[in-house]
Amino acid sequence: MWNDIELLTNDDTGSGNLSVGSREEHGTDLYQVDLLAKISSEKASLNPKIQACSLSDGFIIVADQSVILLDSICRSLQLHLIFDTEVDVVGLCQGGKFLLVGERSGNLHLIHVTSKLTLLTNAFVQKANDENQCTYRNLVIEKDSSNEDTYYMLLLTNNGLFCITNLQLVKIQQAIEKADVNTAKKLVYKVKSNDILEKLALSSPDTSEQTEWQKLVNEAKENLHKIQDDEFVMNYCLEAQWITYETTQEMLNYAKTRLLKKEDKTVLVYSDGLKEVLRAHAKLTTFYGAFGPEKFRCVHSPFLI
Repeated sequence: MWNDIELLTNDDTGSGNLSVGSREEHGTDLYQVDLLAKISSEKASLNPKIQACSLSDGFIIVADQSVILLDSICRSLQLHLIFDTEVDVVGLCQGGKFLLVGERSGNLHLIHVTSKLTLLTNAFVQKANDENQCTYRNLVIEKDSSNEDTYYMLLLTNNGLFCITNLQLVKIQQAIEKADVNTAKKLVYKVKSNDILEKLALSSPDTSEQTEWQKLVNEAKENLHKIQDDEFVMNYCLEAQWITYETTQEMLNYAKTRLLKKEDKTVLVYSDGLKEVLRAHAKLTTFYGAFGPEKFRCVHSPFLI
């Protein structure tokens, strides 16, 4: 366990010059090497997994199961966390306010640095059979060019690529600063829902996977009940690959019911969102009459949009 961290001051950095000779030139190039920190483990490891990355918002060191976050000049310790399994990938965003950690176990954690609050822990994929094989290969998190307040995340795993959108980290940060933890958690439910959206696209209702698929559907329903953004819920119900006719009909009815509650009863014309849901419902009914429910599982969800 890498839990002994020593940050060095300017006086004891052990600075030195590295002289590098050149065959083509008579002179030598000098480089200054500064020792900024010492990190050690209480037990010796034969083959420790060490990685580090320097970002504009901070410096991250990963040693086996430990993640150490320093400021960008390595003068102060921001966060030190120890996880259950080895850490494969890390990321930092929103001015160093949020840390993402992907474990070998498959768990991905979203952590608010200042409060040390873990906002989300979710297993995107199962752990690889080979313990020496990384579950996560790479993690990229960037601002969404279409909306500066949101981020998107690309997660490369040992068997595919996940794209998670609508990470409303700015609003989550504002909610935490106001000590409004409930609002922060509600925003995190959108992240969980987008994760389930990706998994639904890769699943099938075959007998061997039916239990897992039904579990994803139940998780999606539970999260949608906790999200107050009706437009998000509407788009989710339209875009998700519910696979079976019965589940698709149920989720369209759910979206319609939520939108009807917010409709202005004094206006005779339906809102655009409700029209879109009703249009999708009509397409679904037409498909049922023409082909029956059994054929629906072969149809991609954009058919409804």
